[in-house]
Amino acid sequence: MHEIGVKFAKPIFPQLFADPGQWDELNEGPAIDPAALRGSVLLLDDQEMDRALFQHLLKGTNIKLRAVGTTQDAVAAVKAETFQVACVDVILGGTAGNGDQAGKLLRDAGFKGKFVVVSVEPSCRTQVAKTLGTSLSLQKPFDRTRLLKALAMALQVCPDEKLDPILSDLEDAEQSRELLEMYVKQAQMASIQIQRLIEADDFNAVRLQCQTLRGTAAGYGFAPLADAAAKAVTALDTGCVISEAEAELQILQAICHRISADRPA
Repeated sequence: MHEIGVKFAKPIFPQLFADPGQWDELNEGPAIDPAALRGSVLLLDDQEMDRALFQHLLKGTNIKLRAVGTTQDAVAAVKAETFQVACVDVILGGTAGNGDQAGKLLRDAGFKGKFVVVSVEPSCRTQVAKTLGTSLSLQKPFDRTRLLKALAMALQVCPDEKLDPILSDLEDAEQSRELLEMYVKQAQMASIQIQRLIEADDFNAVRLQCQTLRGTAAGYGFAPLADAAAKAVTALDTGCVISEAEAELQILQAICHRISADRPA
């Protein structure tokens, strides 16, 4: 009998070594109510029938969809409209990697939302998702349940989306209102500071801000914020560059602006 062990020098994402269609958050949790989905979505897919199916599966939602077949049309759409999510086929024109290039062109054109990568090839989806800074991917043929979950997750991290506030779960939250209000303001300021540091490409300072939120949020009763900060730190440590943690940092910043000291009336 022989045993082989593998030790990694730094944290890794197991998802990068598995088919995203078999192991990700889209397989977990309850189904999404289509009527609860609202927002603006851009689909870039050069297959006409796949575009038609994608549009059909969104019936019953409140999503505004713009479906195009070329990168040029997608770039023009981004310059003319604001989209919260861009679903991009990895293989455009029959060439793997064109979706990667298209995603970069959309960023250059001003797209600031969340990417969802699409392909029939698992390995291609994984690589392009990593490059574009997202963990969301969809396998063809489209499945409505997974499609709606992916869009729900993507729309949640968009800063323009109005979501329910995240309240503290402290037992004495009412008595600690003043303290909680102070922390909420600090967390929101931290989110703004993180964005400035991202733009300055200051890796160590971004990580320090995330680590600080990770250490304080749970103590004030904001477990979702602590969890998001922990995931951002892990992503930063894994990639060693800010761009590798873009998706996690977006989620963290969005949650910073969702926490609230106000209790329901």
